[in-house]
Amino acid sequence: SKNFLQALLALGAGGEKALVRALTNFVSERKDKVNSQILQSQTPEGQLYPSYRYQLSDFLSALTKISRDGVAGKKFYVGEPTVTRGVRYGIVNMVMFLAQSYKEAIQYDACK
Repeated sequence: SKNFLQALLALGAGGEKALVRALTNFVSERKDKVNSQILQSQTPEGQLYPSYRYQLSDFLSALTKISRDGVAGKKFYVGEPTVTRGVRYGIVNMVMFLAQSYKEAIQYDACK
């Protein structure tokens, strides 16, 4: 099992790289919902419109960068590579991040 894990990691089919790919695929497969239900801003009157500042392609690019390279020595948590279906932990983390981002910036089309 240790050798199998080593082979997976060497081929890029396991570990953090695979989890990053799984996360970006998960979001990409749901792009219509993300665009219509999350990346929506609102006017002061409550009218929803597609965000000008927050685009799915930008989010996926940033997610990939901060998951692989990190920022200031910290990486975005993408899940557990040694746990069956460990990407679910990363999905929950990403959803929590999007929810907080919506609350603080996306809904206002603001950049903080």
